[in-house]
Formats: sequence, C-alpha cells, structure tokens
Amino acid sequence: MQEKINFIQEGREIPTEVFSEFENAFENEDYYFSKGTIKSNFTGIIIENGKVLACFPKHFFGKEELNREYIEKIKGKYYIRLLLKVIIKSATKKSERSLGIAKDVFSSFPFKSFYRIYEYYKKFGLFSETIDNFKYGYSGKINWKKTIENSPLIVNEKSVMYLPMVIQKKENKDVFITKCMAFAIDSTIDLMKYIIKFDKTGIDYSNIDFSKKDIILKKLHKYSREVFKDKDKMLIKNLIIFFKNIDGGSQNLYIKANTFSLIWEEMVENYLNNYFIGMDSKGQYLKFSDTRLTPKLNFENRLFIPDASSENIYSLELDHYLNEDENVYIFDSKYYNEISKLDYKQVSYYYLTRGFDSHLGKNIYNALITPQSVNGRGSFKIHFRLKNEFNNENRDFVITEQYLNMKKVMKEYISS
Repeated sequence: MQEKINFIQEGREIPTEVFSEFENAFENEDYYFSKGTIKSNFTGIIIENGKVLACFPKHFFGKEELNREYIEKIKGKYYIRLLLKVIIKSATKKSERSLGIAKDVFSSFPFKSFYRIYEYYKKFGLFSETIDNFKYGYSGKINWKKTIENSPLIVNEKSVMYLPMVIQKKENKDVFITKCMAFAIDSTIDLMKYIIKFDKTGIDYSNIDFSKKDIILKKLHKYSREVFKDKDKMLIKNLIIFFKNIDGGSQNLYIKANTFSLIWEEMVENYLNNYFIGMDSKGQYLKFSDTRLTPKLNFENRLFIPDASSENIYSLELDHYLNEDENVYIFDSKYYNEISKLDYKQVSYYYLTRGFDSHLGKNIYNALITPQSVNGRGSFKIHFRLKNEFNNENRDFVITEQYLNMKKVMKEYISS
C-alpha cells in the first residue's frame, strides 16, 4: 500500500486539514499564528498511526513547488531521506553544537540510540558472546577451583568434601542481546518503512515480551557488568537508553527540530570549509570553488570578550570566523524566511573586534549567510554599507547578504 505523505515547510502555512490530522502530535512550540493562518515552527518528520508528515527547512522548496503532487512526482521520499540524514549527522557528531541539536530533535524517540545500535550491526553484525555462569548445585560440570575457594569443608568418618559444589555452565548472552538488537532495529525500520531504506535483521524475537520494559532493562543492566569490550559495552548502553525511552506499543514517531538554525549553522560551516575561496575584487560577495578544497579551511565558532569591566560578562560569539594572512572573515548564519531589518549584531562584531591585535592592518569582511530555494551560489545583496560622511576610515564597511541553496548545502553536508 502506498502511504500518503503530507509535505509542509517551516515558516509556511500548515493547511487546515493537515493541522487537524496531526494536531495531537503538535506541541505549542511547533506552530504559531500569523495573519489568520497557522504556520509551522519546526523541521522534521512525524509518523502517527501510520500517517506521515514531513516538514522541510525554510527555503527548501520554492512557492510553486510546495504541493504534494509536485513533490511526489520529483521523488519526495528522496528528500525525506536527505532531511533525515542531515538531522542524524548533525545530532550525532561529537560537538557542543550537536549536543543541543540532539537534545532538541530526539526528545520524543531515542533515534540516536537506534542509530548507534544500527551502526554496530552494520559494522560487527549481531552480538555474539558466551559467558561462564557459576552457581551452587550438585549436578553438572563442577568447577573445583571455585568450589574449593568458596564452599565450606565438610568432614565425616569416611571422607572430606566441599559442599555445596560450584557448577559451571556456559550461557549464551547473544540470544537475549541479539533479540534486543533485532527488536530495536526491526521495529524502528517498520515504523519508518515509508521513508528510510535500512536493512532489517530478520531475527525472530517473538518469544520475548518487549512490553515488559523493567524485565528487559534489568537483564541488560546485568549483562552490561559482564562484557569487557568497549564496543559491546557501548552497544548495551545504547540498548538500555533505547528501551528506557520507547513506548512499547506506540506506532508514533516524532523527529522534530525547533532549532534548525543550529543545523543550518553546522551545514554552513561545513560548506565554507570545503568550498570558500575568498571575496570578489570589490569585497561584495563570497566566491566558492566548484570542487572541494584540499586541505579544508578552518572556519570556526569563536568567542571574543571585549568587555573590560570587572565582571567581563559581555562577550561576542562569532558563528564563522577565519583569520588569514591579509584577511579576516566574520560571517554569521541566518536561518530566516527573509532579512527585513539591519543586523545590529553583525555591526557590533565589526566595530568591537577591528582593533584586536591580530586584525590590525587586515581586510575585515562581514556577511550574513542565509538559505534560498533557487540554484546558484552567486546570489547576494548588500545588507549595509556605511556612508562616507559617517566613515572616518580609509576603508569601506560593508555587510553582505549571501544566499546559499538549501538543498545543495544539505547534500554537500551529508557527503562530506
């Protein structure tokens, strides 16, 4: 059966019938009212009772593209997978920014843990390990060393014995842990079967009642103390997180980012480091290479504290900063529908850092980097240029609005 998928876009109107259909899945921060319409305030994927809603980032589609018939015609599921890959990559990287993304996106479903479990499965296969289980008894293989060490010595008229004896039995942990892996992987893939292409394990886990989370978690905690390899410890840790955070009988999945601005910032940094080659001769727009740079640049998030007061509480956090031999680049990511007013923050970045020792004598370039839906990397406009009568320096102060195609930036991000 071909599942109907609803497509909307952050910052754009949510059709009344779509809002009604998914109203129970929305939280207050997921939408807002504007001029009598309901508009989306998140990016992500909702699956509820078999129904699918995909909300794409701002400027992913142009105005004329945002209808279901058109999107399905151009392989809408490919775009959903692209969005999902971007969210997963940005939320699973080891960075402070990614921690904020993960906390936002995976608050309702342990998708990050699922992804780590699936990574283990693709790299190492299903878990396999046997352990020696010891218990007191009178039948089976006797472990004499442990019996002598742990059992009291019994002396009678005819013999000397250690009782009770310690019986050694091989136990396969892989049966239980493998089935936990299979459930985590296969049940999630079943839930998302219309939008992801992951390989299922095909393992039969029907003899385990995974709705009894307390029993499952108790066993997993027990096994976590008995494995020694780091990769296996991490697997069981992710299984514990997964089972702690799922609703066993639910057919609902919510992967929502109310702060896609962080993901946009992450993707822009990646794009700059791989393709930025400088400013044009007039210093008005950014130039990009057609091929990836080798080596990459080192744009980074940079903190300045120009405040000389005793508290030192006022700081500047620059999204994308690069200081080279002759040039300093101060760029800021802007995840907006449109830029409609002067960005005073970017003005302050320039004036509060221009006297910094390592900036003296260098060209300082300022830009706001924002998404667009149309193709082309050369789209820009001058956001602000300081008039001569206000400028007592021999250099222009210009802030550029640089537009990057959202789809292209996302594709480059997941392929880098």
